[in-house]
Amino acid sequence: MISRYDAILNGVPLSSLNANILITDIETVQPAIRYDSFTLAKRHGSRIYRRYAETAAVNIKFAIRQYDIQTRQEVCNEIIKWARNGGILQTNDRMGQRLRCVCSAFPYVSSALKWTDELTITFTAYLLPFWENTMETIVELTSTGGYSQQTVLIPGNIEAALVSAEVKTAASYPTPEEGQDPIRVTRLDFEAGSSKITLTGLEIGANQTIKIAYDDNLIQSIKVGSTSLLDKRSTGSDDDLVANCAENVRFRFRSNVEATVTYRLRGLWL
Repeated sequence: MISRYDAILNGVPLSSLNANILITDIETVQPAIRYDSFTLAKRHGSRIYRRYAETAAVNIKFAIRQYDIQTRQEVCNEIIKWARNGGILQTNDRMGQRLRCVCSAFPYVSSALKWTDELTITFTAYLLPFWENTMETIVELTSTGGYSQQTVLIPGNIEAALVSAEVKTAASYPTPEEGQDPIRVTRLDFEAGSSKITLTGLEIGANQTIKIAYDDNLIQSIKVGSTSLLDKRSTGSDDDLVANCAENVRFRFRSNVEATVTYRLRGLWL
């Protein structure tokens, strides 16, 4: 049935599952924001030291306009199959955004008689409790020994979007003179806003790729090829590169010899 609303999970629209599905509403649940605080000695009140979001959720409300009770149940089963593994959710009231989620409440046909009843699916984001841009913000910088930098306005309305980085060393480096060591990348400095990661003690030649990346569980890896470089991160480095959304963020990069970095991130939205 034609509806002004639609929900797309892993590229598959809910409306495409059956012609008798009518989506009636998309209801975004207010994020659960929490504050950690501590009391002050000999004073009233308390001081906040951390603000964080626990979850973000969206309810997809729909009706199965099918009078036959068996067919109606079959359609509901197809919807459960579509929703059961969660994934990447998009809704047409949030164009250009997506939610990494699980299905936290399945639809259920509670009455065979009331065939026009509204049903609900709930999707909840736990790992990343924000909507994120479908399009990445990309910043490319080249260093030939000194710092290269660029300032970019980051989309979104919440802080701390994770930044990944991919470094390409030069296609070739000059052949050293006799008796000199080969030219190598020995140090890389990454900065995004006030966060930074420095890799030292490297021995990386030409035409190589170094990545600071995150898997589907947002676990960080730092690798050249398949070799981990986590032990090369300096003690003064931050755990992650992060950029605050809705701000002009300065990105910087330095390599001791020629190399190019590509920073990537997705703006975050409440």
